[in-house]
Amino acid sequence: HCLGGFKLMRDRALVRDSQWKSTRAKTLVKVLVAQDGHTLSRDVAMEILWPDAPQDTLRQTFNSMLHRVRKVLEPETLLGETGSCLLQKDGVIVLNKDLAWTDVGQFISHLDAIDRMKSRQKSDDILEEYEKALDLYQGDFLPEDLYSDWAGPVRDRLRIRYLRALDDAAGIAQSSGDRDRALRFYEKMFSADPCNEKACCWLMTRYQSDGRRGEAIRTYERCERALSNDVDLEPEEETRKLYKSILEG
Repeated sequence: HCLGGFKLMRDRALVRDSQWKSTRAKTLVKVLVAQDGHTLSRDVAMEILWPDAPQDTLRQTFNSMLHRVRKVLEPETLLGETGSCLLQKDGVIVLNKDLAWTDVGQFISHLDAIDRMKSRQKSDDILEEYEKALDLYQGDFLPEDLYSDWAGPVRDRLRIRYLRALDDAAGIAQSSGDRDRALRFYEKMFSADPCNEKACCWLMTRYQSDGRRGEAIRTYERCERALSNDVDLEPEEETRKLYKSILEG
């Protein structure tokens, strides 16, 4: 699933886990995806993949691993026809974004497109682009690499962009009177961050107006638990007042 494991495509074909014969080969591609188009030095790559081994003994091993990566990313029928998915020059490597599609890259591309659209496009077009981006985000970036130093900053950055995108999309939908879209965005926001009191209050109010009082109460209780467990806080007074008014009917 997107970002939670990253999807990689070459020539419109999905690269599946079963195709990776080496864990380190797959890890290298993950690290390259995490660079978001920026180059990675061979020395840094070797240090990440073999942290306890002297680099001067790894040159041939690393070259062999690059060969394995290319065999996965570049089927023999395509070799030499359209270029390489891995570009190398002056001791650095980069994933060729023109040939290797990743959901991470596509997620960022949609959000960048939205920034360009805001000055001239209609809200419906912007919301459609937001939906394309947000549908790609099915979980935080590479949870199986939770304790890898190289993955953490990328995971945090993508999560922040995801939550900001949801907040912006919800605001645009609400301003344009698209209540159903706003509901979907706020529900995603609250699901991703139950400590978010803005989303909590919006959803409580909406559920109450829709006659879903029980769901409004459960939303508050989930937010209250998350705040207590995650940051040792209680909901703000405005949130508590809204909850009390719903309880009192």
